[in-house]
Amino acid sequence: MDRLAAVVDYIKVLAASLDTTTFAGDRAAYERHLAAAARLVPLVAQAADEREIDAWVQSEERHFGLGYLSDIEGEQAESAFAQLRAALSGT
Repeated sequence: MDRLAAVVDYIKVLAASLDTTTFAGDRAAYERHLAAAARLVPLVAQAADEREIDAWVQSEERHFGLGYLSDIEGEQAESAFAQLRAALSGT
């Protein structure tokens, strides 16, 4: 899968998780992850310096590690991030 398509898939999962979560406390985290993903789009689309993309991945890893997203929506979001991280690293 190409990198931009991976970002779009990640955004779709985050948006669906935000729309369907029953945990009000998770909504702010989904919104933050969506905002971060919006910053990633031009980096990937314009083939930015890999260090910028790596910095984005590291930042998101910290945010996923600092919080807990509840229920199936959280599992889907975390899985989607893992898939995105793999696509961005080329593995």
